Amino acid sequence: MAHIETYSENTKSMLNLLYKDAGELIRSFRAKTSEKMNYRAYTILFSPQPKTKGSSHNLGLCGFVKEKGMYYITLSDNLLSPMVTYNMVREVLGHEVAHYIDWNINGSTSHGEEFKRICAILGITNDEAVFKDSLMAVRDNSSIMEKIKKLLALSESPNMNEAQSALLKARQLMREYNLEDAERKDTQKIYRLGLHDCKSYTAELMTITYIIKQVSNVYVVLNGGYPLNTISAHGTKTEVEIAEYLFSYLKRELDYQYKQMRKNGDFYGRGKTSFYNGVLSEMQKRFSKQEENSNWGLVEYNKENEKLARNLVYSDVRLKSKVSHTRVSNSKAYNSGKETGKNLRIHNGLSNGSSQSGRYLG
Repeated sequence: MAHIETYSENTKSMLNLLYKDAGELIRSFRAKTSEKMNYRAYTILFSPQPKTKGSSHNLGLCGFVKEKGMYYITLSDNLLSPMVTYNMVREVLGHEVAHYIDWNINGSTSHGEEFKRICAILGITNDEAVFKDSLMAVRDNSSIMEKIKKLLALSESPNMNEAQSALLKARQLMREYNLEDAERKDTQKIYRLGLHDCKSYTAELMTITYIIKQVSNVYVVLNGGYPLNTISAHGTKTEVEIAEYLFSYLKRELDYQYKQMRKNGDFYGRGKTSFYNGVLSEMQKRFSKQEENSNWGLVEYNKENEKLARNLVYSDVRLKSKVSHTRVSNSKAYNSGKETGKNLRIHNGLSNGSSQSGRYLG
């Protein structure tokens, strides 16, 4: 799973302080030693559950993501509690900066003698356990995730009311689960998760993100960056995890369906674009029918997510709406896409192949 970032009212200002302190710690180490340390790009973020394989949860984690060529210093969002002093947060940061330095010099990620020596030079503790007693444990949400996935599987029956009821219940569970999410109106908290890195926002990605927004409530933004853009989902912790689950499934399933359709048809020119625009057209029709046939309508939590994201994550950034124009240069591919959209199903759990016994999406 990718990093889930946490944002609240004071997160951005605290991150600014932490970047400043991290830089000072690195400069201090260089000034006090003659050891050569190559600078490597790093980012600092707050996340619900920094963890490594085989561990429960940590207050912090330093890791390297090869694909991005960047180090991630991830701090537990439990440290955002008003009961935690900034000095405590800074100690945890120092612990992870020590790992960053050790990794750059020695290629080590352990808590060995070299790590302890670096901590002593920086003047920070090397024992993370000192802080754990004062922090809340991170709750395991595997059970609720399975419930939501089963609801998203919906019914094999084409009965509109049955399918819609399950979808509405799934959306409500995403919103209501766990204390942090239930109290968001008071805490003003939102989570961000990068779903996919891309050079351009293609018809395939536009189609997938449209379906995800309709099902999981999330607010989606295309973050500009170099050399790649990132499609990011914003919502409660459960909502962004479900969005990641859906993105992974839909990308694989629709690609499989496209390749199957291409074998049976002449998809010349912009066939792939036309195919995905056909899927999008049909999905828009299906969700529109759900709204028309509903006495209650699907709750638009994504509007709240958009407001929180703009206030807490992008308050100093001018966001532009990404407009994609549909192109139907290949009518055969477009109609094949519509047929795929009409029968698109989500099954419970991800597999390596296509779903042959799935459930109706709506």
